[in-house]
Amino acid sequence: MKPFIEQLEASGAIRAGENQYWFWQGDQNANNLDELEFNTKAEVDAGIYRARFLFVPTSVMEYIGIEAMLSDSQSLIEVSG
Repeated sequence: MKPFIEQLEASGAIRAGENQYWFWQGDQNANNLDELEFNTKAEVDAGIYRARFLFVPTSVMEYIGIEAMLSDSQSLIEVSG
């Protein structure tokens, strides 16, 4: 998830500045499946990873939030905002 966000930042699509102009929440700090808080073991076993992403686009000064569920590196199953 973070490389995707950094690509948006580098291309100028969102304002640069992690924890200032963009934030993401997932299980990036989990060391094992027992530490999952955002995803479930069943989702991870199925190859699904969910994350929330809040960002400020470059043209406005207001946060926009989306929730994404990725099933693999090529597919985006669900996006809601």
